[in-house]
Parts: sequence; C-alpha cells; structure tokens
Amino acid sequence: MRGRRRSVLTLAFLVLGLPVALALVTHQTRLSSRAAAEPVVISFFPSSVTLPPDVNLSVMLDAKTSKVGFVRVDILFDRSQVNLAGEISTTSLLKTIVQKTTVAEANATGRATLVLALSSDDRANPPTGSFELARIVFHAVSTVSNQAGNITVDLLTSQIVGMNSVQLPAASTPGSITLNPAVPTQGYVVVPSDTPTPANTLTPIPPTSTPRPTATPTPIPTTTPLPTATKTPIPTSTPKPISTPKPILTVTLLPTNTVVPTLTITTPTPMPILPPVFIASDVDGSRCVDYKDLRIVLSHFGDKSVINNPADVNRDGRVNWRDAWMLIRHWGEGCRARR
Repeated sequence: MRGRRRSVLTLAFLVLGLPVALALVTHQTRLSSRAAAEPVVISFFPSSVTLPPDVNLSVMLDAKTSKVGFVRVDILFDRSQVNLAGEISTTSLLKTIVQKTTVAEANATGRATLVLALSSDDRANPPTGSFELARIVFHAVSTVSNQAGNITVDLLTSQIVGMNSVQLPAASTPGSITLNPAVPTQGYVVVPSDTPTPANTLTPIPPTSTPRPTATPTPIPTTTPLPTATKTPIPTSTPKPISTPKPILTVTLLPTNTVVPTLTITTPTPMPILPPVFIASDVDGSRCVDYKDLRIVLSHFGDKSVINNPADVNRDGRVNWRDAWMLIRHWGEGCRARR
C-alpha cells in the first residue's frame, strides 16, 4: 500500500514539475540568446555639425549580424537651440510606417518618434548590418555665438526587435552641434625686414703733390683740410598689412531618399465590443489584417489584465510589442479574398 502511494506521489511530481522545468529552460534560453546578441548601435552622421546653414543629419542603425524586423526610436534635441526644418524621411528597408512625429509636434516637445516595421513583402530579406534609418533636416533657432548642443536617443523608450521576435539590446552615440561660430577678425602684423643696414664708409683722401723749392723764397705750405665722413641714414622698414583669410565652412549634403508615404495615428477611440476573430491577428473582425488592426493595438499599447481585449492578440493578458509583431507577421491575410 505504501509503495503504491509513493509511486503515485512520484508520478504526480513528475507531471507537475515537467511544465515548470520546460518554462525555466525556455526562459533561460531566451535570456542567453539576448545576452549573447551584440548591441545594436544607434548613431548620427555626421557626428558633429555646425549651424547655420541648415544641415541634413542621418540616423544610422548598426545591427551587426542581427536581422531587424521592428524599430522604435525616440530622438531628443533642445528645441531652444534647433528645430526641424522639414518632415522626417524614412528608409525603404522598413516600409511599414506605424508612427512618425510631425514637424509641429517635434518642435513643440523636442522629441521625434519613429516606429517602423518590416513589410510582409520583404520578410525574406530583412535589413542587417549598418544602414540609414531616417534623415532629419535641422534649423538653427538660437543666436548665441559658439553655443554647443547634442542630439541624443532615449534608450528607455526605444525598442529594436529581431526576426526571431526577441528584443535586441541597444546602445547609442550622441551627435554634437555648434551654433553660430564666431569668425576671427582681420588684423595687421609687422614683419621685420631682412635688409642689412649699410655701414658708414669713409671717403678716401686724394694725395697732394709736394712743391719743389725754388730760388725764390720758399712759401710756407698750408695744410689742406681733410673731408669728414658723412653718415648715411638707415632706411626703416615699413609694416606690411597681412590679411587673415576667413575660414570656409564646407557642408556635405547627402542624397535624399524617396519620401515614404506616412500613416497618421489619430487619437485613440473607445474600444468597441467586436465579433469573434476568425483570422489570426484580425483585431477588428473585418477578415483583413491591415493598418486598422495595428491602430487598435497601438491605441491600447500597455494595457494589462483586460478580459476579452481584442488588442491582446496573443492573449497573454497585456498589450505590448509582441502583439504588434504577431499582427505584422500576419499582415495582409484575408484582404485579397475580401476584395
């Protein structure tokens, strides 16, 4: 009897402990893969610029060997120093524009947000290595001479997700700006002359003939006064004005990419009670996975413990980037049949 009880307890322990062990192994594998991945570096090119005039600043992404499927980047700048001079141009490697801050909103807050995703047509060729993510034109606002500033990335809100649905570690390198550099004034410099100073010369005395005595009374010879040496005046050097050339500021303009059509995200509306979803990731029940479903997910981004929330695509009790990534993976499903 005791042996049967021990067998039953052992079997129950194995049945209950196996899922826990599998969950721990899976979690440890994800942590190991995330720790082993090289950090994706977000930087700016050129790394140092001078304003005015307006300059094009490229937002660069170095993913090393990782394959990128989803990117969210928040760019910070001092709006009392610089402003955006035009709309932000995005890369063609991540064609799906989920969110992009307008010029007016960026200049009012000093923050520009970009949320880009891989198109369903480009799943077989995701971007990797170093590539240009976006291009921003900055305009000087401050008039203070030689004022320094920085363009940075908010890593607390930025997210980069690989094709394996794992969030990649990220790092950033800030860009530096210099506003209204002072131009040095022209001046005069006295250059010493290398002309040697002429020395004083004495005029030679010509020899005089001695008179011969004659029968007549010998006259008393008189001495001829010797000519005195005169000093030649030393010429003085005249200062020569030397003009200091003005520094020439050279700005290299990079070719602009084709502007990708933008998708404007409106103010979130109350979530209606939707019919059952028959297609995976079809949040609004329209039998077509498109931008309307993605808009609903983004409007409820961050919700937790909401029962029967259609925006919770993977039904894990919270709305986050995993739901957005799952929706993007099923992008376009059912749309052709609906047409």
